[in-house]
Amino acid sequence: LYEASLRAYSEVRSQLPENASDTGVNHALFEWQMRWLRETGSYWEGFTSIPLWRELMRVARAAADELLDAHGGRRRGDAADLIMWTSVHSSSSVHEPHNTLDSLVGGVYYVAVPPGAGHLALYDPRGLPPISRAGVQQTGDSTQSARPAPPFHRSVELPAKEGVLVLFPGWLVHQVLPAPSGAPMDEARDGYRVSISVNFKGEWQDTTGLSLALPPGGPQW
Repeated sequence: LYEASLRAYSEVRSQLPENASDTGVNHALFEWQMRWLRETGSYWEGFTSIPLWRELMRVARAAADELLDAHGGRRRGDAADLIMWTSVHSSSSVHEPHNTLDSLVGGVYYVAVPPGAGHLALYDPRGLPPISRAGVQQTGDSTQSARPAPPFHRSVELPAKEGVLVLFPGWLVHQVLPAPSGAPMDEARDGYRVSISVNFKGEWQDTTGLSLALPPGGPQW
């Protein structure tokens, strides 16, 4: 799966200008995979021919079911619509804070994590205005840093580890942290940081358990 990801990455890079950044190549790799999925209705055969890719789909569905079960109100089939894609990171590529608002559950499976690779950071959205995205808020004609108020100011940093699958609600802001400046990874020596993103389409609000009791003759909606 690592080798297949690098083949796809190299193919995409060959179609871009020579001065394209590694971050830009990784974004283009995502677009290439999504275009392939839209046009063919299936993933690239370089991935689907690999048993681990198919096994990851099965395991990810089961793990998403467990996550949704823990929060109650899950309907059978909530985690049915699964989208997956590979990401290839070098020591200079980044993935800024973002969330996947069209997803019920998001996550990542780590294929290869060389020494010095960036970790996964998860950010608590509480304590920030709802309009804030990635720590920035609009105030009139200006943009200023939006700092979450305690006790919601802490982030969770998870070291990337080969063979580990991490799932979280789609609304949770997350990012790939830059490689440490003191000891960045050396892709020429140790290879690239390769991961598979998993994305279950849907709305998180549909999974919440809500119990509402009204007296006889109460409000009618």
